[in-house]
Amino acid sequence: MSNENTGGALVRFQERLARNRRLLLAALAIAGALAFAVSMNLRMEDDFSIMLPRGDPVVDALRETLVRFRQANRLFVDIGVESGDPALAAGAADDFERAIEGLPGLDRPAAAGGAGMQESYLFLLDSLPAAFGVEEERELESALDPAAIRRHLSWLKDRLSGPYGFAFKEVARNDPVGLGRLLGARLGGLQAMAGGASVQDGRLRSPDGRHELLALQTQFASSDSIRGAPVVAGLLKAAREVEARHPGVRVSVTGAHRAALDNGAMIRADAARTMTAGAGLMIILLCGLYRRKRMALLTFFPTFYGALLAGAAMAWLFPSLSAIALGCASIITGVGVDYAIHVLYHIEDAACKTPRDVGRVVSRLFTPVLIGSLTTVAAFMVMLLSDVPGHRQLGCFAGMAVMASDLVSLFILPALVRLPAGRDGRKRPMIATRFMGAFFRARSKHPVFFAALAAALTLAGIAGVARLRFDGDLMKMNGVYPETRADEELVESVWGDVTRVTTVILGGRTEAEALDNCGRAAAAVGRLRAGGRVESASFVTDICPAPARQAGNIERWRGFWSAGRVASARAAIEGAASDLGFSPNAFSPFYERLAAAPRTLNLSSFDGSPFERAVGERTAAEPDGVRLMATLKPAPGVELEEIEAAVKAAAPDAVLYDSRAFARHIAESTRKGMQWFAGLSFGVVVLILFLMVGRLDVTAIGALPVCSSLLWTLGLMGWLGLELNTMNIVFVIFLFGVGTDYGVFMTLTRLEARDRDDAAGRIASGGASVLICALTTLCGFGVLVFARHPALFSIGSTALIGMLISLIATFILAPMGAEWLVARAERIRSAPPPARTAGPGALRGFVGSLYAYQGVFIEQFVAWKLRIDPMFGVLDALVPARGEILDLGCGHGLAANWLAAQAPERALLGFDYDARKVRSASESAWRGGRIRFEERDILSCPLPRSDAVLLLDVLHYWAADKQDALLARIRAALRPGGRLILRDAMHDDSAAHSRVVFWERFATAIAHNRSVEKLCFRPLADIRSALERAGFRNVTVVRGRTGLGSNALITAEA
Repeated sequence: MSNENTGGALVRFQERLARNRRLLLAALAIAGALAFAVSMNLRMEDDFSIMLPRGDPVVDALRETLVRFRQANRLFVDIGVESGDPALAAGAADDFERAIEGLPGLDRPAAAGGAGMQESYLFLLDSLPAAFGVEEERELESALDPAAIRRHLSWLKDRLSGPYGFAFKEVARNDPVGLGRLLGARLGGLQAMAGGASVQDGRLRSPDGRHELLALQTQFASSDSIRGAPVVAGLLKAAREVEARHPGVRVSVTGAHRAALDNGAMIRADAARTMTAGAGLMIILLCGLYRRKRMALLTFFPTFYGALLAGAAMAWLFPSLSAIALGCASIITGVGVDYAIHVLYHIEDAACKTPRDVGRVVSRLFTPVLIGSLTTVAAFMVMLLSDVPGHRQLGCFAGMAVMASDLVSLFILPALVRLPAGRDGRKRPMIATRFMGAFFRARSKHPVFFAALAAALTLAGIAGVARLRFDGDLMKMNGVYPETRADEELVESVWGDVTRVTTVILGGRTEAEALDNCGRAAAAVGRLRAGGRVESASFVTDICPAPARQAGNIERWRGFWSAGRVASARAAIEGAASDLGFSPNAFSPFYERLAAAPRTLNLSSFDGSPFERAVGERTAAEPDGVRLMATLKPAPGVELEEIEAAVKAAAPDAVLYDSRAFARHIAESTRKGMQWFAGLSFGVVVLILFLMVGRLDVTAIGALPVCSSLLWTLGLMGWLGLELNTMNIVFVIFLFGVGTDYGVFMTLTRLEARDRDDAAGRIASGGASVLICALTTLCGFGVLVFARHPALFSIGSTALIGMLISLIATFILAPMGAEWLVARAERIRSAPPPARTAGPGALRGFVGSLYAYQGVFIEQFVAWKLRIDPMFGVLDALVPARGEILDLGCGHGLAANWLAAQAPERALLGFDYDARKVRSASESAWRGGRIRFEERDILSCPLPRSDAVLLLDVLHYWAADKQDALLARIRAALRPGGRLILRDAMHDDSAAHSRVVFWERFATAIAHNRSVEKLCFRPLADIRSALERAGFRNVTVVRGRTGLGSNALITAEA
């Protein structure tokens, strides 16, 4: 398709840049330095949650858990001994705690009992009346049986006589009946989820006593890698030192901070390694394909310069950049070099020797390369509509980098090419061109085979898509080093119930409302526990019930301790105490506690208590209310949906988060997101393609390869058992952009090469540049299969398959579609014109269709010219129906086609010195007419004898003396009685003429029209006199409206 509207301007632009290459290099250096300085302010974001959608209730529940309740700030340290004395673990844990004292940015949250068992126990005894429910009342009745009291006092005596009896004294004096047994389920914190673990010295101790778990908390989120790095390094250093001092002990450190640091470090290392490897492979490939090896290095300039400019823009738009977006830099490199390859390969293959030659090559490539880049950029920019911040960043960065790379490739890169001097003659086509020429010849010989292959791949793709699965488990995309993975697996195996539970978020506008909702949810979960559907649960209301519930509990407590029950209990206690050797007043604090007024609780009651951290971690006060976090462990085989239904029935605003359900949700979101984004990307790409080419059939043929390749790729993934996930789903967007590039370039190259003597060579050269682009993109993708990070590996492996399939689809389907378009264009130009009775509308449609597939500019120019120019209404009547007609300055041949369609007996010959327009006219010439166009300078070339001469909108491009000479030459060429039909703008002082002059100057400036002299418009009287001096007679101005503005249509006879 023609680039007539840009060709001349690009040629002149390239010539100007080539003359000022040093100034251009200086400007590029200054702009690059400024962009580099700005891009250095861009901070990399290691937070993996940036790849999760915003506004999704399930994801928001996770984010709320991580941020609002500081769960993302937690670190877990396991100190364990697999063999030998279990007591070694406790000693090593004490040593580790001493080693990390004073580590900046690190807090140690106290688990239930973390401030010491005695202090915690006494606090819970004070809190018991407010939590004294029906179940506690029933258990306490059993505990007050005299035999039960004697057994408990005997147990207390044994504890007091032990080595740590002094620390147990106050507990014994305050609780001779075992009230503490009522509090076992109300300890909260980690103990509720610990599967039988006990709390010792503020740490969890495994049931076998071989492992101690220390829960730590930082003062910042895990996404803050700058502050997190020294904390994790300090913990790992302390762990190695403790292991060295305690043989047989292993210290394992896990948590979001360590995972985030591993992710960031792994991505940075992968990005550096894959970019280096990818660039190296590309250089080797290009060195083997280019004639001049320096061109291989020059190929990367637009990509790196574009990425630099995009980085500066990102630093201005975003405070930080996702590590995943940075890790995809090798992909962006593979895409960005495509445009440079198209330009440099065609310059090399055409053996350009002058800047004008380079400009011609670039003008021929301008439309397909621009369309390709716009569709790719559009596909990436669609990601800005994603709910996933990481996708938005990747789309914005990639889109800007690709657009900048394309602009540099089209406008700057050609001027940087040093052309070989002193070499004549065209060289042999390069190896890739020869290879693609052989391939296309083979394809044309066996069309049935390739059609059958495409059909088979389509059927296989449809069947494979049905097998495709979506995996939403983000943990599989978590990139951590083997040492970290080993520590995670150990902690998971020992303490899995602690670190992986179902989270429930409850809230209210006030603290009382929040506690009430929490209590109702706890009751619902309690019923599930009774039915065996939940193994364990921990709610804040276990220790701090809602105010209304507390009032009832306190009333129950008071009613329980009647005077008679206190007396009977005291008698049983004193009798057993006397027998066991306790002093008479040993349990006076217990009796005083019974007589004291019970206290009510609120969340602030725990401030300064041993449970401050345990309750505080599960509480978040916000301007709009209070949020509470609870945890539970479903029984094996119980899905979140069942628990969620029960909890929401009691507390409708509750939000539940579970890692398994979360993975399923992300999988479903991924599936729906792929469908939505794929449809949107396809729609945007097709819309841009249609706006650029202006024809539905060309749009469909250009988009066919990418649609087929997407189907074939997803089908192959289904057959291979590969899954889509939140990372490689990005490739669906990418494939629409890049895959469209290849199909569009091949289609437009074939259309542009039709009717040319070197059509086969041009098509082979275009196919070669597409092949090299695909191979370099494969290098950019392919190296990601060697990435250690699962996300990058997933993207790379999926894209590698997709790009191979896209290349196959392009070379099978694009030529087939393009050949169909070429054949259709020939059928259009061979069709008979409409009958004269059909009216001017049918004739305009017929003549306009002759210009099909010449590009949206020419097609629209012709359509509007035929629609608004009144000259076409009278032109046929002014020209002889038979004879030889000479059209001087024929342009696109529109007048010749118009006249031939109305009188096929006319023999029309058009001259123009603009080779681009002559080519356009030749391609559009109606095959049923006697029409021919030649590239000639009408001021100097011989003019054949003619019966009529057309000189339409041309005369003003020369000075007056040359106009007079041309009119004389025309008079000499006309046979006796022959007629000149002349139209031009007549100079006067009217606004209409000023508008004509303005638009003529504009058309010349943008190289739509060519002129080497200043425009020269003459008054009508001067034109009439010039015609008469040239020997014309019967000079007549055609009446009526025959032109726009000051244009006048004149006839004159020889």
